[in-house]
Amino acid sequence: MDHPQDTAANGGMTVFERRARRLDTSPAVLLVTAGILLQFMSGYSAEYFFPVPLDRPLVLAGLALAVYQAFTSGQRWWRPTLIHYVMLTFLGWVLISMAWSGSITSSVALFSWLDSVGLIPFAIYLLAPLVYSTPERRRVLLGGLTLLGGYLGVIALMEGLNLYQWVWPQYIYNPESPHFGRAGGPARQVASNGLQLMGCGLAAAAFAMDSRRRRESVPALIIAALCLFGTFFTMTRSIWIGVAAGLVAALILDRRTRKLLGWGSVGLVSALLLALLLQPDLRDELNSRLSDSRSAFDRLNANSAAFRVLLARPLEGVGFNQFANSHADWLWQSPTFPVTSTGIAVHNVPLGYAAELGLPGAALWLGCLMLAALHLLRSPSRDVDSYILRRIAIAYAVCWLVVGMLVPMTYALPATLLWLFLALPTDRSWLGFGHPGGAVNRKHPEASDTMSNGSV
Repeated sequence: MDHPQDTAANGGMTVFERRARRLDTSPAVLLVTAGILLQFMSGYSAEYFFPVPLDRPLVLAGLALAVYQAFTSGQRWWRPTLIHYVMLTFLGWVLISMAWSGSITSSVALFSWLDSVGLIPFAIYLLAPLVYSTPERRRVLLGGLTLLGGYLGVIALMEGLNLYQWVWPQYIYNPESPHFGRAGGPARQVASNGLQLMGCGLAAAAFAMDSRRRRESVPALIIAALCLFGTFFTMTRSIWIGVAAGLVAALILDRRTRKLLGWGSVGLVSALLLALLLQPDLRDELNSRLSDSRSAFDRLNANSAAFRVLLARPLEGVGFNQFANSHADWLWQSPTFPVTSTGIAVHNVPLGYAAELGLPGAALWLGCLMLAALHLLRSPSRDVDSYILRRIAIAYAVCWLVVGMLVPMTYALPATLLWLFLALPTDRSWLGFGHPGGAVNRKHPEASDTMSNGSV
């Protein structure tokens, strides 16, 4: 245990001072965290008594405040790095595609550019070192996601057990929805809800591991388990595969955590068997989902049409957010499987970007993702906090990518969580941050002073 006066390893603060700062958060942290959390009600804010959506203005205001405080104080030094240029070029390419195809006047396309493509997730990734610069501030974020996970997990459980009288708000209960009977949550979309549950469950697990008191860690672990269990009720095969792949990837990379795979598998199977016993209708729904071939035909037809777009328009595609509108023009009847739907999006994220933005646009998006992954993997794990956050980033990124290979991804909160989790354990020097007059050491970023314990 550190001596109370030993400040060298604690960023110049005593242990007592650090404990006192547990709830000492800046307005920027509160604004950004609140904006991120409110993204779960994207499109349905009125159902939660918000006449206008608040997530975008809160996030942007918080990020702007963090930048202003950091650089007017003269305590931080920054210079753009490669990932800044690639992200900026990609966002510009999307705007050019929107202008060329005419979708720039569409509010759907504009909000997609902001939320899921996207300006806001990229901004959060690049500025997370300013906002969440200390473990105390990251704890505020993890705590908020834990509370959100508790709400989403309960809603998923109520939907899965058909206890709709306990679901609030009641707009979630919609018998006319194509996803009715499955846990679509506040988003009323099963893939989005599954990714939100996965992200909040991982955050709750991290919050529990960082807690020193049982009254905090035990509820957080229960919420983590509830979120993981809730992904089953989405009755979505891509979510099941993605969650399993993400957890295995995070645990198998370290021999100290590999032993958890066996116990976790036993616990998960036991919980699923219990759910099937408590709700017999789940067995019929499970059999229906496992034997459903229509969604597979939809994916094959949409992806085949996307490949035809690439052959005809490899540079420009059909335009951002325009594939669903032009889907029928590129759809051919296959001799081996039927056409079951038209006007649907590409069920593969990289292929979808290629079909709408052309190969250059898809290459820019992949470049952003690869650079973020490289920065994550090359950043040193200095302490337990960064070690846990890296495992969360790996688990969620793998889950997101697996799901993204099977469904279109146009959801605000899942996109934000992807880039947020990738940013938190990344060394600040890779994103261009340091102290005035200091240099970023690219070969040994841990040698740079990267404000690992600084404050805004």
